[in-house]
Amino acid sequence: MNSKELKKEQFIAKAMENKKKFEIHKRLIEENLCIGGEMYIKDLKVFANYQIVDNQLLLNLMEYAESFAKEYAELQASNQAE
Repeated sequence: MNSKELKKEQFIAKAMENKKKFEIHKRLIEENLCIGGEMYIKDLKVFANYQIVDNQLLLNLMEYAESFAKEYAELQASNQAE
């Protein structure tokens, strides 16, 4: 395998990993930040304008971060097992 083929293979592997991470992010955002509908849209607008996070949004963001860390670690472990 020449260096061009190796770079292509590495690029494809990185793209697939990023796609899996994106899918995790998308699902966790829906699960943790889209509940409550308009309330979270307003909370996110307040944060965007004033950098103030209310307690519930902060808890949801923390749950999101913890869930992502756990699922990403599991993804990495499954990739290493392959």
